[in-house]
Amino acid sequence: MKKILSVFLLCCCAMCLFGLSACECSHQNTTEQVLLEATCSGQGLKIVSCTHCEKKLEQEVIPKLSHQESGWIVDRQASCCDQGLKHKECTICHTVLLTEIAGENSQHSYIYGECEVCGDIDDAYMTDGLSFVLINNDSEYQVVAYNGASIQVIIPQIYKGKPVTSIKANAFSDCDTLISVIIPDSVQTIGANAFSGCEKLTIHCDFESKPSGWDSLWNSSNCTVVWKEKQEGSGGSNTANPPSGWYD
Repeated sequence: MKKILSVFLLCCCAMCLFGLSACECSHQNTTEQVLLEATCSGQGLKIVSCTHCEKKLEQEVIPKLSHQESGWIVDRQASCCDQGLKHKECTICHTVLLTEIAGENSQHSYIYGECEVCGDIDDAYMTDGLSFVLINNDSEYQVVAYNGASIQVIIPQIYKGKPVTSIKANAFSDCDTLISVIIPDSVQTIGANAFSGCEKLTIHCDFESKPSGWDSLWNSSNCTVVWKEKQEGSGGSNTANPPSGWYD
């Protein structure tokens, strides 16, 4: 009896082993699952699993993508101050791929003698170093001082879109290196001692004679004054382009 029972148990064990072997999954059908998408900045990652038993069989690296190049993007327009600048970038990660100069420095854009971009002064219109203040309800400008390096000064008729109508008392006092100042016909008042201490100075006035609004001591140092010659039928002159010989 014991012998028969032993044989029976042995047969059962064999059948179980055979059944387990027969039930083991062959992983013939698989599926992929992306865990991390690949980009142009880094690699991605995916896993391969059996669709039957869902066992994770392996994982694979997804290669890094190539950058997608954009068209030209202008970073800075060319101006009188700087060259222009442009670049191309990746449309996905926005990494800058290429930069180039986008145009050379342009010329100054002068409005009434001052560049509207950088503030540079057009020496043909007025001299750098003049100081102005608004007067008469901010409708006009007055010259109040000069701290420039040039020894030849042009006072403009118009500054920042408003007329220059006055020169303050002592505005050019002790500017002893000056040799020439041009006063336009827009200047209706000049204070006392405006040019005191300017012993080398010649003053060129776009007037035929002293206007009544100029102080009696406007030229207290007795600088040489050159008045505009009377011209019949003349409409006046442009001090931005002074008569020939005024600086000679």
